Amino acid sequence: MSYREGTGANRRKLDRVRTRLQVSIKVRSGLLIRGRAQSGVAVDYNRYGMALICPLNLRPKTRLLLDIGSDHMLLRRVRAQVVSSVKAGREYRLGIRFYRKLTDFAEPGPGHPLHFLMGLEQSIAEPVQS
Repeated sequence: MSYREGTGANRRKLDRVRTRLQVSIKVRSGLLIRGRAQSGVAVDYNRYGMALICPLNLRPKTRLLLDIGSDHMLLRRVRAQVVSSVKAGREYRLGIRFYRKLTDFAEPGPGHPLHFLMGLEQSIAEPVQS
């Protein structure tokens, strides 16, 4: 079964960078983390979200904790939320965003997660139009 959040699910705030980042996925349920971490691969990325291929079929609005690894950087416990889930072969392509409301990024201070997400975005490649 596929879950898709209307026709606006493909609208993006910024162009995404095509990449193959390794991601560890943990499902959050309130204050608890359910089950073991699953692995996935991020196929595109920007500071606001990513497309992720993984074996889990998650419903929209499911909250996640992600560990995102590149060749030279590892971001741990990044909060994220599922926007869409579409079956792609034996796995699922998940649309993930790193915010609940855009006002989360209105006043990013020095320790704000946006600085680290932007740093990863800038370090992996130039954006590709899709």
